[in-house]
Amino acid sequence: MQNLLIKEKFAERCYFISCGMLPDAINLIQELVQAIGLQVAQGKGPLDVLLAYLKGGQKVMLILDNFETPWNSKGQTEVKNLMEDICSAKSVSVIVTMRGTDGPGQIKWHKLGGQSGLPALELSAAKEAFCSFSSNGEYTIKEEDPILEKLLIQMDGMPLAIMLIGELAKELPLNDLMEMWNIQKAAVLKKIGEQDNRLASIEVSIQLTLNVLGEKLSATGEDVLVFQGTEHLEDQIWKFYESLIDNLPQDSIARNNQLEQHIGNIFKILEIQIKRSFEKSHMKVLIKLCNYTKYYPGLLPLVEKHLEWKSQMILSDQIEMMFLQESILSFMGEYGKAIEVINCVEELYKSQINEEAGNLNVITSTSSISMNNTIEQTQAKCYRRLGTIFFYQCDYTQSQQKLQQARELYESIGDMRGVAECLQSLGNICRMLSQHENAKVMLEQAKQQFEGVGYRLGAADCLQSLGDICKMLAQYEDAKVMLQQAKEIFEGVGHILGFAQCLQSLGDICMMLSQHEDAKMVLQQAKEQLEKVGSMLGAAQCLQSLGNICQTLNEYDDAKVLYQQAKEKFECIGARQNAAQCLQSLGDIYLKLSQPEDAKVMFQQAQEQFEGINDRLGTGQCLFSLAIVFHSQGYLNQAKAEGEKAKDHFEAIQMPQQVADCVVMLQQLNEALAVAVEAQAE
Repeated sequence: MQNLLIKEKFAERCYFISCGMLPDAINLIQELVQAIGLQVAQGKGPLDVLLAYLKGGQKVMLILDNFETPWNSKGQTEVKNLMEDICSAKSVSVIVTMRGTDGPGQIKWHKLGGQSGLPALELSAAKEAFCSFSSNGEYTIKEEDPILEKLLIQMDGMPLAIMLIGELAKELPLNDLMEMWNIQKAAVLKKIGEQDNRLASIEVSIQLTLNVLGEKLSATGEDVLVFQGTEHLEDQIWKFYESLIDNLPQDSIARNNQLEQHIGNIFKILEIQIKRSFEKSHMKVLIKLCNYTKYYPGLLPLVEKHLEWKSQMILSDQIEMMFLQESILSFMGEYGKAIEVINCVEELYKSQINEEAGNLNVITSTSSISMNNTIEQTQAKCYRRLGTIFFYQCDYTQSQQKLQQARELYESIGDMRGVAECLQSLGNICRMLSQHENAKVMLEQAKQQFEGVGYRLGAADCLQSLGDICKMLAQYEDAKVMLQQAKEIFEGVGHILGFAQCLQSLGDICMMLSQHEDAKMVLQQAKEQLEKVGSMLGAAQCLQSLGNICQTLNEYDDAKVLYQQAKEKFECIGARQNAAQCLQSLGDIYLKLSQPEDAKVMFQQAQEQFEGINDRLGTGQCLFSLAIVFHSQGYLNQAKAEGEKAKDHFEAIQMPQQVADCVVMLQQLNEALAVAVEAQAE
């Protein structure tokens, strides 16, 4: 990884992943996402984000060390599919180190050291290695010792065998080791039959090491102590991490940094503790970790593992954990599974309440009302969550239906905050459907309800949405007032993300009003705040907007840097359309700078990205730009071919103005081709 040629080729995009503690594909994906620094966005699973990044066209090297752990797991099929997906990305190079004769999956691996894998050591090198491993032991071994040579020949030059037996030679004489080796080898061959000497040597050395260690521990009673000591140590580790999570720093950057350093250990010890016993403290930690969406892939199996103890959980805790499971699934885009969880919650609560009601000899009117309210509260939450899922799926009709049902239930039990949240969501649906006036009415009602129950954050959310609607309608003065009010509330309650998003919208308004210097300043502030809370999408959007401003002001060098930075951030979250737009903008700059070759590369890369996500408008624009590039270089036939393809794309999506532009350009190209033909004839 430190080789200069490697650094130059991969531009620091080399990632080393130790797989020794990764038992399956889910954990492997999580580790890859974290190592690369990708961010899982709403509605996308970590695998989608990972593959989108790897297939983005940039050269990437992945080094997967000790890969036998995930490969030899029960979920080998999932690991196989993952590796085949990764290796299908043309610009990705993969190095795998693992014990075994074949590489993972249906992939044509190039084996270092020949087709047999790791090469055997020559006798002289084997002697040197063996003595280096055993040099600080009780027995001094010389390389010319004849017994050593016989023993090394038996090991067939296998590095692992040499290392293991070399370690044992620190305490046991070579004569004893030679005798033990012969006895153990006879036992191994009797058990497994004749096979490759090298593989037999490995098995003999491993088994011999285990036997020696086993004898030492049994003689002292340490086999029992190891078990008890391990369990005690795990409990101590758990208490340490439980305390660490309870006392994370207030500063978001410091908090994220500290958690990131320990998250692998936290997940591992939490898995051990959950498997061992049911404790409410496990649930508390899981709930706290759910504030960090980037850890959702690793968190989901732990939540599901905890739910296996549901027979020991009270009903309210069980439902809370199921809602937690649903939230993670919805965020990761697993909408079908999320809906199944909500359906289970509905059935669970109804059956439990009916059972409890049947066991009561006397049901007072007070307890009956309380029970009904609890049922309706849970049902309202289910409706609201279903409405949110349908919203994510762009099924706005079903979303409105479920949210309206939730709103009515919240009203019947007097939960006005629930009512406000439903109104807010209904307003956002109207906004997505471009029903701006209806959206304004609902969001204003929601804001008033939030204010009535003293929930300032909800009121600020509504103000922000109202401001964004006014911005979309070019009602810039009204938009600025609302966004400024929302920004002040967010700042007052310490909600950095909302504060930063309002700054971003205010910066965009300044840009639209051609107040370029003000826009630069505000967008730079917004970018810094968004980076602080880990919103890579928002930060990338700010960089893209800053690039647009610099391009407008003909500050091309600055614009190129900004677009490149934005593109890399978009790639890290799988936002391929945004990344393609940055490439397209870079192409426009190179075209203006009369650098046609650079422009051509950018437009071709952008076109490939747009085609990959079936964006016909973006594809058509790039084809049109490529036609201009080829025309400027005098390649008239190629320009005509690209222009005709662009015209076809624009016609397919009914873009009459763009079609007309293509027709004009093709006429010019035909005239130029006719002139060229006449010139050749003369």
